[in-house]
Parts: sequence; structure tokens; C-alpha cells
Amino acid sequence: MSIRPLWLRLLVAALLALPLLCVVLLSFPAWVSWPFLPTDRRQTVLSFVDRLTKWAKAISGGGR
Repeated sequence: MSIRPLWLRLLVAALLALPLLCVVLLSFPAWVSWPFLPTDRRQTVLSFVDRLTKWAKAISGGGR
């Protein structure tokens, strides 16, 4: 059994986190405008957050 080098584990972790970071940064305008949105639009943003959370748990293995 070989142990992976630390740099390789860090690289894999960074590559897994990169899509999540992109989605969060690209959704920044929704967060800024969220307090000013009507109630139904706020629910849409919260639904997006729920899906984003489920996706992040699925790719990180935390959804077990």
C-alpha cells in the first residue's frame, strides 16, 4: 500500500474545491441583491443554496 504524497492530496482537494468556489463567486450578485428581492425570489435563492449545499456534500463525501 503506497501513501500518496502530501502535495498530491492537496492538489486533489484544491481541484475538488475549485468548482464550488466558482459557483459561489459567480452567485455573488444574488447574495448582494437578496435583501431587496420579493419573497418568491428569496425562496428561489434559498432553493439554490439548498441544492448547492447538497452538491458540495456529495462531492466532498459528507452526504453519508
